[in-house]
Amino acid sequence: GLEFTSDMVETNKKNIKNSAPDATTSMHRDVLKGGSNEVEGLVFEVVRMGRRLGVETPVYLKVAKKFGFNE
Repeated sequence: GLEFTSDMVETNKKNIKNSAPDATTSMHRDVLKGGSNEVEGLVFEVVRMGRRLGVETPVYLKVAKKFGFNE
């Protein structure tokens, strides 16, 4: 029942198209450097919240496991 005022897929595709070829996210740069990053809050916590609320998060779980999530 949510309504969006714009097409989020098209908006994101335009943003990607207009980005520099070597553009990346801050989290990606942090992971590559081996330093601290937002994986805990932006990925692991989504899986935990999904479990608490009974919402499946298969893609997040797959990514989480790739980053060492083992709960």
